[in-house]
Amino acid sequence: MGLVSQKMENKKERQKLTIASAPAFLAVLPLIFMTASGCARREAPASVPGTAVATESINDFRLKQMRGGKVAWELKASSASFLTEDEVALENPVLRIPQEGGASSVVRAARGRVVMSTSEIQTFGDTELTGPDKIVRATDIVYIPSEDKISTSKGVVIITPDSEIRGDSMVSDSRLEVITLTNQRVKLKK
Repeated sequence: MGLVSQKMENKKERQKLTIASAPAFLAVLPLIFMTASGCARREAPASVPGTAVATESINDFRLKQMRGGKVAWELKASSASFLTEDEVALENPVLRIPQEGGASSVVRAARGRVVMSTSEIQTFGDTELTGPDKIVRATDIVYIPSEDKISTSKGVVIITPDSEIRGDSMVSDSRLEVITLTNQRVKLKK
């Protein structure tokens, strides 16, 4: 009989434990849901200078700017985190700038940021800009749509069919037709 009463006592303790654990589980349930959903509270990528905790994130981010019924530029990213109402951090951004004749300039990078009010787009990490007949490689690039200007203040390499051009900084139009480099060095291909 002592063994039966001990089993009953253990069963009561387990019931108390289960009941006491239920509120804790209910408190954790919303956190599990928030983490599993597409919109979650998380920190912004650490590589973006001056970032704070993001309030919302979006998977498969897309943003377009239209001019005269045509796409002026289109930005896609695998994910985006809103740092402020006006600033968005991007993971794997791809910026496409259509040109006349059907060609496009395309910027690809590991990370980036867009300022919504000005549409200024900045990339961080290994960045590649592909134009109709050139490839530009840099560690970061800034695109200012209102000026149709692409620039970097860091080292840049421009690869053409005939040459490889290096510079310490660059300013260009989005078509890569007019390029200004500082301290340029040219290596001709054979």
